[in-house]
Amino acid sequence: MYDGIHDFTSSISSLAKFLDKDNELTLVSIRLKWEEITGTILSTHSKPIGIKDTQLKIAVDSASSLTAMKLSTKAIVKRIRENGYDITTLKPELVQKVFKDITQQVEGEHLEQ
Repeated sequence: MYDGIHDFTSSISSLAKFLDKDNELTLVSIRLKWEEITGTILSTHSKPIGIKDTQLKIAVDSASSLTAMKLSTKAIVKRIRENGYDITTLKPELVQKVFKDITQQVEGEHLEQ
């Protein structure tokens, strides 16, 4: 009996990992089209960082970018769906650290050249 439960649990775990990989592929694909979806200005101040169910989590670098993202939610979701992704809501969050790390990395690469 224990083996049956273990097999079932293992199958569920494998399915969860498979579904998560699908979300990761979707996330990478959305990131590649992010400027096209949001426009140049908003794309430089935001970054998709995760997907849960049909919600796209987005990091933004400032309060004004957060406001702009919230005001543009309907249009952005529409463009995402037009690109074939099953996203129905956005969850923008102010996460300045993500952008500081990226900026430092890019500045470091320019200094090395």
